[in-house]
Amino acid sequence: MNKIIISSRASKLAVWQTNYIADLLRKKLKNIELEVLKLNTLGDIRLDTELSKIGGKGLFLKELEESLIKKHSDISVHSLKDVPVVLADGFKIIANSVRDDPRDVLISNKIINSNNKLRIGTSSLRRQYQLAKIYPTAKFIPIRGNIHTRIAKLNSGEFDAIVLAYAAIKRMSLEKLVTRIFELEECVPAPGQGIISIEAFKPSSSFEKEISIINDKDSTLCSQLERNIGRLVSADCSMPIGCNVSINIAEQKIQILFYIADVTGKKDISIKKDYKIDTSSQKILMDFKEILEVNQIHKIINTFK
Repeated sequence: MNKIIISSRASKLAVWQTNYIADLLRKKLKNIELEVLKLNTLGDIRLDTELSKIGGKGLFLKELEESLIKKHSDISVHSLKDVPVVLADGFKIIANSVRDDPRDVLISNKIINSNNKLRIGTSSLRRQYQLAKIYPTAKFIPIRGNIHTRIAKLNSGEFDAIVLAYAAIKRMSLEKLVTRIFELEECVPAPGQGIISIEAFKPSSSFEKEISIINDKDSTLCSQLERNIGRLVSADCSMPIGCNVSINIAEQKIQILFYIADVTGKKDISIKKDYKIDTSSQKILMDFKEILEVNQIHKIINTFK
């Protein structure tokens, strides 16, 4: 019997996601033993400082990637939205889950309207700058910690509302707490949001083929486009960037929603673009690059330098 060790963050959500992937692998692979290696990452430990000031979302990967390098684990499981769009040498995303709902949600114990002087907890500039248009009088306050920690802070009165990924809320069976679901064009999600991914370090072609049996082709196509568009604008965790690609079979189209703002949030670019469903990813990227240049994307990017 072959044994595969899966490294995972130790939070409830991360373990749920890892067990979800493990269950998929068990159903598809015969004579396989799976073991989960739970690790605390620096991103989980350093909760007193904003992520952008201590290394960004990559801090949620470091210990897991080190376990891959040292062969303490064979694969790691991540929320794809937490994975930098440029991976370190040798690392590779070898499979993606079916995408869950990519939208963001608001959770509050209060009656909410656009004129409330709310204290909204979010450490994401992407969310802050987009939601400031819906709640112009709100004060956005950084918040760290796992889902349950953030909800506890809300319930203690530290915040009037918090913003989280709907996919994470659903995985934790907390849908009843949701006050509002933001439509994709109201708050364009982060690249990869709603997708669970498997990462490996220098995988052999046979091992990659074995694991990719659970890969969802649509999720992979969409997330690769989202992450490649992120690369076009040199996206990192400090930049308020949203990108969502969806496939509409009924209308035979691929739709791209894109959002980016400057460092202050005062100037932004929002793009909605449809392509025929048979358009190649390469052609889409070439066209989208031209659209970004026409919109003078360099002026936005330069504010982060």
